[in-house]
Amino acid sequence: MEHHGWISLLPPLTAIVLALTTRRILISLFVGVVLGALLVRDGYPIAAGYTLVVEYLGGNLLNVDKLKAFAFTLSMGAMVGLITVTGGMRGLVERVLPWAKSRRGGQVLISLLGLAIFFDDYANMLLLGGTTRPLADRLKISREKLAFLIDSTAAPVAGLALVSTWVAVEIDYIGEGIGGLPAGFQLEGIELFLASIPFRFYPLWAILFVFLISGFERDFGPMLTAERKCLDEESSNDLLFAAPQEEAGVSSHWLNAALPILTTVAVVTWWLYYSGMQKVTADELEPTWANIFGNAGSYDALIYGALAGNAIALLMIPPQQVVPVATLLWGMFKGALAMTPALAILWLSGALAATTSGGDAGLGTGLYLAELTSGSIPLWLLPTVTFLVAAAMAFSTGTSWGTMGIVMPLAIPLTYNLMLDNGVSLETSPLLAAVVGTVLAGAIFGDHCSPLSDTTILSSQACGCNHIAHVNTQMPYAMTVGVASIVCGTLPVALGASVWVCHAVGAATLIAVVFFLGKRPSLK
Repeated sequence: MEHHGWISLLPPLTAIVLALTTRRILISLFVGVVLGALLVRDGYPIAAGYTLVVEYLGGNLLNVDKLKAFAFTLSMGAMVGLITVTGGMRGLVERVLPWAKSRRGGQVLISLLGLAIFFDDYANMLLLGGTTRPLADRLKISREKLAFLIDSTAAPVAGLALVSTWVAVEIDYIGEGIGGLPAGFQLEGIELFLASIPFRFYPLWAILFVFLISGFERDFGPMLTAERKCLDEESSNDLLFAAPQEEAGVSSHWLNAALPILTTVAVVTWWLYYSGMQKVTADELEPTWANIFGNAGSYDALIYGALAGNAIALLMIPPQQVVPVATLLWGMFKGALAMTPALAILWLSGALAATTSGGDAGLGTGLYLAELTSGSIPLWLLPTVTFLVAAAMAFSTGTSWGTMGIVMPLAIPLTYNLMLDNGVSLETSPLLAAVVGTVLAGAIFGDHCSPLSDTTILSSQACGCNHIAHVNTQMPYAMTVGVASIVCGTLPVALGASVWVCHAVGAATLIAVVFFLGKRPSLK
């Protein structure tokens, strides 16, 4: 596959700069897509127009997995709308308030819930975003903080979990990298996957940072400003369509919200197991948890779970006669409608990702970035360089999975050959596992900083937060953890430091940052 050199960076960088300066994400994405079409077709307007409409915009809408993600998003919005107008959401909030009587308690509770929904990042964000929003509003936790808490416990948790929709993808990419090694190489993809977990400094420390910020109730930078504005009754709620509101005088019962939500979680988990087991049996694979959940039909599971949650709500709520059926259906419609801006952003971000892909219709942005670092790299810099390349690629393309798929097959053979050239033992050195871990970690880091990322988009929309406000407030926190991951993680571990010493030093560093830079929003 070919790339177009430095001009392949222009579409994503244009979209990112415009989004951050104008705060108009849809227009910014569209401009980036149009620029990409013009560049890939050498400026010919007719050919560029065809590529724009048919291959980028139209092709993205015909992607089956994308349509399933849209369906799940709309179904979750409808369920949140339904249980809101019928008072179930208020009842659930009142039920958990004894465990979250303060802003600190609320933030810790939301973070713990983020760990509980570990099997899929989309399910995590869309389940928790709508259901915890009333609790956050009650406790005066800003929408920016809510989006940060949920976004930072979505991909990091799913990427690390041994039972999740991410695991097979990650193992498959590692396997592709191993495929480029000599036939005598002994390790399997699952072995390198497990060995890489301690070296994934960014996702591990991002989760730690969430609990430090929540538990100590300290913030800094734009997040501190957002929290203080929230305490002063100013909100960043910027949904294009207003979220449904509870009907006046409705009696609330927490089961009207809890049962549909638990049904969704149960059906998603069951379908992941069922479909994964079918695939494992058909392919004659070992029925391990990683293989079962990693080969599951994740998008189907999400859709069936959301539909089951809606069905339970529609069966149990109308007989209670808490609201007229017309009001209930209107609440579902408004809940789904509130998610349509997220769908538009996902559509255009997917189209922009197509401009950066390889092949005839793409500019090969990832290939170009990978080629920049494929020369001679000092061995002690390799984990750091792969972390930064993966982060830059995810930031510019908005896709962590796409980044892993491009970087991993290049990083593993490169590391293997450099280790052999430098006389480093593959049996005693953890460097190969460290590089694998930094690829997976860097992809999530770049994803967290990018306004083009699907997870960043969904978390902001699910939480009712202005998308660019979410990016601006989350980025300093992500950068803090990212810098710590390099200074206390990738650099020292490549120089021979124990990975566990790195974790201890990294944790102490983040604690110091929160204490010395952070301030309590309530204290001006």
